[in-house]
Amino acid sequence: MYDWLDSALHDSSQVITASRRLARVLRKEYAAQRVSAGDTVWPTPVIQAWTDWMADLISTHGDQKSLPTVITAHQSRILWERCLRREISDPLLNIGMLARQSRDAWSRLQEWRVSVAECQRHARNRDQRLFAAAANNYQSILEREFWVDEPGIANVAIKLISEKSVAIPKRLTLAGFDRVSPLLQ
Repeated sequence: MYDWLDSALHDSSQVITASRRLARVLRKEYAAQRVSAGDTVWPTPVIQAWTDWMADLISTHGDQKSLPTVITAHQSRILWERCLRREISDPLLNIGMLARQSRDAWSRLQEWRVSVAECQRHARNRDQRLFAAAANNYQSILEREFWVDEPGIANVAIKLISEKSVAIPKRLTLAGFDRVSPLLQ
């Protein structure tokens, strides 16, 4: 089923997957292929989920102090709640649920490389304007505090790659992505 795996990992190449689960499956499959080929030892292949690969890539940067501090999903949710409360005064509104939805929307904006300014320009109704205002506040806090959330890690990695501050392999194989977003591209 994964006949392509051996050639994808040839010569220090790496496989980047859409999920951790697929990475585990591919590592197990690669080991099975090596065993069936009669190998008793082999180099550990680099098969990682996209998020883990980016984090590892960033960790190879020589000057870690020059990089923003990564905030957790929990910290991000709390920050979103604070930003939304600044925009919404309704005490009956479920801010926790709205924060989760806002984090998901923020993640999509990052994935499709849509700026907050563009989001604000195209906001047509009250809910869209409210989200755009909260997103602007959220982004301002991240920038001011020199923080980055999980969706923003890819932008840090892209910057380091473009500056040639980190080394990337000559060949990367993507597996399990149902679409290639502008960020992934």
